[in-house]
Amino acid sequence: MKKRKAYKPKQVNPMAWKVAVMGQCKLSEHDQEQFAAPVVLAVDNVRKGVASKADWQAIFDVANMLDTFSKMPKVMQNATDYVRSLQNQIERILNRQKQTGAKALYPGELADLNDMVDLWKEVLSVVTMAEYLQCQEKTHDRIVRALRNESSAIVVEAP
Repeated sequence: MKKRKAYKPKQVNPMAWKVAVMGQCKLSEHDQEQFAAPVVLAVDNVRKGVASKADWQAIFDVANMLDTFSKMPKVMQNATDYVRSLQNQIERILNRQKQTGAKALYPGELADLNDMVDLWKEVLSVVTMAEYLQCQEKTHDRIVRALRNESSAIVVEAP
């Protein structure tokens, strides 16, 4: 007689519904503040002329996430050109800083960075957690492809 294997059903996670519901909810005010804080601090440090590589990384992350959100019609529409011009502006700022060593920004450049922060806060106020996580994943994948030279994206190194 063969020994029978004991059937052990997998336990059902009683909190699984919370994860599904949470993904469909808009970001809470706490989450919005938490996701916006790094770029707010970074732009403030750029304004003061004391921006570190981590500050520029936060600015790049937001610009890249805005680029991904601009391709998600439920979140942003007709923003691709604006986001591309913003990315070009950031690239020009960094190139000038590398060439001249000057940390100061022109008033228009600072206004563009402040507009980016305002746009980021506005986007965070309308996206769901699922959309945010989806955007984060797509952005990460695009950056990895760019670093591997598998796409036509321009990679800019922060000072």
